Amino acid sequence: MSKAIDIQQATNNIAQSDKYEPEASQIKSLIQDHKLDEATTRLQLDAHLAPHELHKLMDALKKDCASVPDCQITDNGSGISVKANIEQSDGSKKERILLEKSNSELAKAQDKLPKTGDLLGLNAEQTREILDIQAAEKQANGGKSHKFGDIAVSLGYSSPEDVNAALRLQDRMAAEQSARDMSRLLPLATGEGYYQVLKRTHPELSDGTASQLATHMREINGNQVKLPLAAQLALLTEREKDKLADQLYEQRVKTTGEVKSTFKQPLDQISF
Repeated sequence: MSKAIDIQQATNNIAQSDKYEPEASQIKSLIQDHKLDEATTRLQLDAHLAPHELHKLMDALKKDCASVPDCQITDNGSGISVKANIEQSDGSKKERILLEKSNSELAKAQDKLPKTGDLLGLNAEQTREILDIQAAEKQANGGKSHKFGDIAVSLGYSSPEDVNAALRLQDRMAAEQSARDMSRLLPLATGEGYYQVLKRTHPELSDGTASQLATHMREINGNQVKLPLAAQLALLTEREKDKLADQLYEQRVKTTGEVKSTFKQPLDQISF
């Protein structure tokens, strides 16, 4: 009989762990072992992730596949693609596309967090001027520059109060997005239930722990029995997710800080 575990602590540990790296590692192994049908199935399943999460998975996969010569991963302004070279009987290699999503397809999700300039209502010319100033400062100061908001206030494009409000809104939106991501598992594969998806996405879990967590997850997810393909099952309750979002927000606020400049104050009077 398995030992009872602290369910809340166990779920919090999973939520705080990196769910993308284990998945990337498994996909890399499938590609390396030339199990491309299985790799394609996994990638097509993961393609149900919101774009900002899919980018995180691609970052992890790029690192893992750096040593796999027949695997090419692209994630740029054109979109996302994962390709593998298949060796033919004559010794030549044929390219196979395992996953492909265009930038326009990714953009449909509209899950990008708004930038500071957007929240402040700056036009394209004003935004470009601030970014150019930052670029020049970084080149002259070993990569250091004033923050976007401080430059906007210095140029008279916004008030310190408006910039601080925009920063707090950004912090809140980012915290809620992160908490939502952390509170859910990766998309459900064919034939998987609560226990199976836990074991696949968190292989470090013992059978006993996974079994107890699966029972807890079933309760959180309304005791659903027929689980839809690619569903991202909740790991935390709504209350736990909201509490996590509050904690992440407080952490971000400390890191973000507030505007240092006063309205139209020269930049050379403001520290980095």
